[in-house]
Formats: sequence, structure tokens, C-alpha cells
Amino acid sequence: MSEFDEEEKKLYGDLVQALNDGNLEEINRLKYECLFYGRNLLDVVVTYIFLSDSGIDFDFGYRIIEKGTKLFRIRRYEKGVNFNSEEQWSYPPSMPENRANRKGEPALYLGTTELVCLLETHIAKDELYVLGEYEVVEDIKVGGFLQCEDYKLMTRYSAGVILNAFLIAPSRSDKNKGLFDYLDKRYSGLTINDIKAKDAHKIDLPLKFGTINKKEEFYKVTNHLLDSIKAKYQEGINYSSCYIPVSTVGIICSDSNIVLYEKGMDKVKFVRSEIKKCEKNFSGEDVLKVLFDVAKKHM
Repeated sequence: MSEFDEEEKKLYGDLVQALNDGNLEEINRLKYECLFYGRNLLDVVVTYIFLSDSGIDFDFGYRIIEKGTKLFRIRRYEKGVNFNSEEQWSYPPSMPENRANRKGEPALYLGTTELVCLLETHIAKDELYVLGEYEVVEDIKVGGFLQCEDYKLMTRYSAGVILNAFLIAPSRSDKNKGLFDYLDKRYSGLTINDIKAKDAHKIDLPLKFGTINKKEEFYKVTNHLLDSIKAKYQEGINYSSCYIPVSTVGIICSDSNIVLYEKGMDKVKFVRSEIKKCEKNFSGEDVLKVLFDVAKKHM
């Protein structure tokens, strides 16, 4: 974090005093004042990480994925691979770093619908893919930013919205070049100081975060962002999709992402796979254009 000014020093001093006194009401008030002290919405993310690393607890709650729920995963078709084998549907053995797991940390990324899987994997029209279906065999508790201690309190609600938006921001890659060509044109010249508090509840906040991210280290930051949640909810994380960003605090969309860690993977079983050809004639950016048009009409 940057050097504190006098007002900020006092704010943090009051928080330390409340911690020493064990004054929970003051702790809960002051930690959110600290969170929103910064000049822009990225400061909220940075301050959240700083406070979490300092032992300040923010509990955004959890979601229960009930026994019997179907979850999905998509893989690109490869000739000669036996996709009926259960081994093909466990987590990747190389365990690469991804949005919600560090390199070497086992993680199984799933979606609640086939549609969200298609969008997240950038499957093109007429491309062959393999849809894997899983069944939850025991209730799974997953954390994330889509719940909070009391979403009726605006600062707590806003914190969950902003942190989830940063978590789901698209990351630049060869697979989503079309998306970023569209976003870079739409948000030409955007800087982090242009993203103000009024943007916190706009549907395109995750896309603005993604557009300003030019670094290769994005997944290191998202993993750092999730550290305290992963420690508390060890079975998995629930987060929305940047392509269908209508899940928010207190509202769970039918299309969202789930990542399961080892304790959560024990509670799902692979059911079957199906080789399919993608018949959709729309891309992720096409979906976003529709969302923007709908949002504009209802402003």
C-alpha cells in the first residue's frame, strides 16, 4: 500500500484500538471505513488484501451446493482420447496456476450449466467438444463474495460486488482476443482512476477491471484475494461469470462457476460424457453486447 496520510493513520489507529479493546461493533464499522477510504475501486481490492493479511476478518458467507445437483465441465475434443474414462475428468495433473488455485494446488473447475462452460472455454461454432457431467453426492459448502455478513448494509454489499467483479475480470489470452479487441475499443483510454464508486453496481465493472489489466500476474492477485476465503471454506469457491455477470450479493444466477478443492472433489462423482458439436453462433462478446443493450434500455 502507499504511504498513509494523517486521516488514514487515524482511521487505522482507531481500528487497532478497537481490536485491542475487542470492540466487535467498532471493528466491523472501521474495517469497512478503511476498505472504502481509497480513491478508486482498485484501492478496495488492495486494502481488502492488506487487511486480510493483517488478520482482519471479512466473512462473505457461503453457499450450499446440495446433494444431487448436476455440475458440468467442457474439454476440447481430441482424437484418440477415451473420454469415457473417469480419469479424464479429474483435475489436471499438471495443476497449472489458474484464477482460484496456485500452481501445484489441485482444483477442479466446473460450471452450473453447459452454457457458462461454453462461454468460459471459448468454444467456437462447429468446433467439437466433450461435455462432462458430474453429480454432487454430498452437500458442498463453497465460499466466495456473493454472500456477506449483512447485505442490507450498503458498504458490506458494495464490498462483495467490487471484490467479486475483480475476481471474475477476464484475463487476456489468445483464446479471447476477440473479446479484448471489443473491450479495448469500448473502453479506449480507460485508467483505474476513471473507475469511480458510481461504477460499483454497473454490470460492466468486471470488464473494466479486465481491460486495465495489462500484466501477466493477474492470477497471482486473484489467488491472494481468495486466501482468507480458501482457508475458511476449504471445499471450494463459487463465483459468477464475466459473460453472465448477473450473480451478485444476495442473488445467485443459474449460470455460475464453481472451483472445488480436494475436500470438495471428494463430494462429486463423474457421471458421463458426450461428444458434441458447438451449434451456438454467438461469442462471449456477443453475449456482452446484448447485456449492455438491455442494461442501457433499463437505465
